[in-house]
Order: sequence, then C-alpha cells, then structure tokens
Amino acid sequence: KLSATERRAVGQATTQLTARKKEQGIFAHYHPQHPKIKIIRIKERGGHAKPYQANYPLHASAPGFTNDGQYAVLTLFFPEFFHSSDAAYVLTRRRGHWEVLCRGFVTYA
Repeated sequence: KLSATERRAVGQATTQLTARKKEQGIFAHYHPQHPKIKIIRIKERGGHAKPYQANYPLHASAPGFTNDGQYAVLTLFFPEFFHSSDAAYVLTRRRGHWEVLCRGFVTYA
C-alpha cells in the first residue's frame, strides 16, 4: 500500500507522463540489446499479422517523473492478439537504483 506521500508523488509523475505521452507518443519498438534476448515477430514465425495483432510484442511510453526525480510512473502495452494487456509501474529511486513500489496489469479479454 502506498503512503500519502507516495500517492501524491504518483499523481505528480502521472501528470508528467500524460504530458509526455501527448508530446512524444510511445517509443517506436522495443529492441533489446542483450544477445540472450530474442524477439520473434509474427512474420518471422511464418505468419501474417492481422490488424489486431502486433508485430512488436511490447510498447513503452516515456516515463513520468516527480519534480525531485525520486519517483517515476512507467506504462507498457502488450498488443498480442485479441488479449492485449496494459501494465503500469510505480518506481522509486533508492540506494542508487530504481525499485518497484507497486504495479498493476489489465488484460483485455
């Protein structure tokens, strides 16, 4: 459960996230740099993407930050097939790295 301070921080970061999304949209596509991560796209599996299917399995928005830079809200969208999903993460900066305070997922059936 988030404290009152954390809830205010989430509100501030969400306001910035919304503004950045309107200005920048979502990142083009997720391209992992690590050689052990392989994304197999629909067309690489020999299939043809339907309008409701994604050729890229993950879309991310630029995160929103609090004014002090100690909290962030990040949203992800997984547009696979009929059952796409949204995820939201609330992060805090502690001891020099980001930690997840809470997360939420919505799957559309």
